[in-house]
Amino acid sequence: MGLVGTLHSLRSFRRRLPWALGRTKAGTPQVICRQHSMQKISSSARNFKSFAVAITVILGATQAASNAVAREKPNCNPNGSGPEINACATERINSAEKTLKSTLASFIKRATPENRSKIQSQNSRWLASRNAECKELLKEDEGHSIWPSEFNDCLSNLTLKRVKELRASNQPASIQPK
Repeated sequence: MGLVGTLHSLRSFRRRLPWALGRTKAGTPQVICRQHSMQKISSSARNFKSFAVAITVILGATQAASNAVAREKPNCNPNGSGPEINACATERINSAEKTLKSTLASFIKRATPENRSKIQSQNSRWLASRNAECKELLKEDEGHSIWPSEFNDCLSNLTLKRVKELRASNQPASIQPK
């Protein structure tokens, strides 16, 4: 049943309901003819359920369409609008974190089992300190439209610096001999 049919069913439901129900002097609903009214009520209830299902489907499709539009990512354009500049910064941090992840994976592969957990915990601590450092550096700009771009650039710069340090040392700091 299409939308037009569903709307027709709703009008039909609203027209048939008074036939099935009467009013007492106190104003409460009362069934006039039990057998006839029960048929009308059950038919009207089915129509109303159809209407409710149709509205739910329509609202769900509308929500899905709006989510699809919201999920569209802007393309990276360093000289473009704010979202396009932010997209570039997001690409840079994603690339830097991918590089860090592969570098750490090579260290973990070569490490002994007890050092693997050290590498992972040390990296977790480093990520937390990196995030805190960037937030501290950019706390005055937080809330401005350029902040996400600056924040992601800060994260990617520190991440690439960390990758250089790891590759130069050939070992993570937590397992370097003292």
